[in-house]
Amino acid sequence: MTSHRKGKPSISLIHSLSAIFLLIILFFIVLSLLSTNGLKQVKQEFDNLSDKALPLAMNNAALTQDILEQLKLLNYGTQQSSISELDITRQRIKELTGLSEGRVSNLFAIAETFANSVTIEQRDTLKAKIIELQSLTESVLAMQSQILVMKAEIDKDVAGLRYGLSSIGPEMNRISLLLSQDNLASADAASRFIASASSMESTFLVLMMHEEVTSARREYREMRNRIAGINLAFDDFSQWHPEVKEFTSLTAPYNMVQQGFSEQGVLKKILARLEWVEKQKNELAQATLLANETTNLLSELSETAAGLILTSQGVVNETINDNVLVLLTASGALVSMIVGIFLVLRRWLNSALKSIIKQLRRLTEHDLTGAVVLSGPKELRDIATKLNLVIDSTHNSIELVTRNCETLYQTAELSHGAADQSRLSLRTQSASLDCMVATVTELEASIKEIATVTAASFTDAQKAEGYTNLGMQAVEENQQRLRTLEQKLGTNEAAMDQLEVKVKQIQDLVDMISGIADNTNLLSLNAAIEAARAGEKGRGFAVVADEVRKLANDTSNQTTSIRQMMADLIRASQDSRQSVIDSRNEMNHALKSSDKVKTSFSDIALSFNQITGRIEQVSVATEQQQRATSDVGRSIVQVNDQSENSNLQLESMVESAEQVADIAGHQQAMLHKYTLNHA
Repeated sequence: MTSHRKGKPSISLIHSLSAIFLLIILFFIVLSLLSTNGLKQVKQEFDNLSDKALPLAMNNAALTQDILEQLKLLNYGTQQSSISELDITRQRIKELTGLSEGRVSNLFAIAETFANSVTIEQRDTLKAKIIELQSLTESVLAMQSQILVMKAEIDKDVAGLRYGLSSIGPEMNRISLLLSQDNLASADAASRFIASASSMESTFLVLMMHEEVTSARREYREMRNRIAGINLAFDDFSQWHPEVKEFTSLTAPYNMVQQGFSEQGVLKKILARLEWVEKQKNELAQATLLANETTNLLSELSETAAGLILTSQGVVNETINDNVLVLLTASGALVSMIVGIFLVLRRWLNSALKSIIKQLRRLTEHDLTGAVVLSGPKELRDIATKLNLVIDSTHNSIELVTRNCETLYQTAELSHGAADQSRLSLRTQSASLDCMVATVTELEASIKEIATVTAASFTDAQKAEGYTNLGMQAVEENQQRLRTLEQKLGTNEAAMDQLEVKVKQIQDLVDMISGIADNTNLLSLNAAIEAARAGEKGRGFAVVADEVRKLANDTSNQTTSIRQMMADLIRASQDSRQSVIDSRNEMNHALKSSDKVKTSFSDIALSFNQITGRIEQVSVATEQQQRATSDVGRSIVQVNDQSENSNLQLESMVESAEQVADIAGHQQAMLHKYTLNHA
């Protein structure tokens, strides 16, 4: 073996890696301190945003939403038609008012902690506008409550006025037709009354449709003019006809109309309601304007908060950018340092690892020459030293084992040659005996099969002979029955001929009876004619003649039915006779066929007797041959068993020699793979 080269003393790999990791950890601690300082600055700015600017903006937005919601509920309340719904809306507005007051207080509290966010003038203006908006809201809702009360009273009273306006015209028309027949003056007064009433009814409907108080007052003045005309026409008509005041159907609706124009009448209430509605609209417009001004003021405050948010955002962005720059610079330096350390460490380790890997590759190729160069860290130097010791020890052991294997292999080769020759001789003898045993065994099996088939054939032949005898007996019985049936068919044919003769005789009798019935019918007809000529004296004879004619008709009908039945009977007898003839023909054919079958069965029985005799001779011969082959087979088996025992013993000896030779050959082949240095 070559001597190992000694390198310079080296630093430990563990110590080097520990120092590198400590340096990296120290760098990360410094980087974390820098990041923490930047995050503290960002946190401070975010605290300003979350504690001051954002709450101020969100409070302004919520306050704006409350004011708009209050305005929406106020508009919704002016459109409601019941006091209960109005009370619910009022309660909701009251809750929003309380929330608004709390938000205003919160706004002022934030403004005190956040300088220059809300001025004193803005605070006073906002507070005054919110108070004024609450006052207008209460006023508008109170007006809506009064309007609903007035509407209920108007709905209750307007029915009477409409009834009066719609009734006085038709009623005056009816009364004038009764009273003013020839009085033109009273008829003119009634016409003026009716025309004014009709016009005032349409004017009232227009008044009810108006939503503006100016237009409603114009229609009210028109109705005042019309009621003055109605009063004048009624006075004129009552001067001509004073009894008109006694017509309650006219005076009652007329009084309802008069009450509608009184100070407490429905028309005054309608005008008063419209005045309240117009006043409510004005205050609602003021509330809307005030809400817009308040939201504008809140928008200005939100813009101030937005400016503060933008300022804080700029500070946060600047701080983040500074921290990002510091982190990028530090990260670049850290990456450069790690890459440099990696390159140095990689070069330091590669020199030692390449020497160790090179020697390990030689070992995998069974090359034990050379040695590992001692270089690199202390741990790798120790590994190289131990590997060199292993190589030296393995080299010495393999040289000793190689010499022993060569001696063992030569001895095994000699033993294997002698045993192999003996084994080949026994194999040849055993193969010959196996062929003889197989041949005798096959011959014995064939003889057994022939004997079995012969016995089965003999049994089948005997059974077939019995079946043939039974078939012949069945054919004879069948011929006897066919002859008997032929005799019976002949008897039936004779009976059918006699039946046909009798049927013809009955048919002749029926024809004679039919002729008698026809003559009787003719005679009864003549008798009836003669009775009719005799008049009253022949009435009894006519009855008898009529009964005789009926009897003759019945007889004629019955003979017709009998004649039809006889015709059907004749056709049936002819069909039966033809069937009997066809059956006799088929019977003759069957008798001829049975004769041929009987002859065939006789021939088959004779053939079976001959086959049975031959099968008996074959069976005796096969039994003798089977006994002879069995004796030969037993002798060959004994010889084969003796050769098998000898072959097994020799096989065992050959296998042992082969195993020894194989082991020696494998060991020698494996040892020859190693490359050793010889002195």
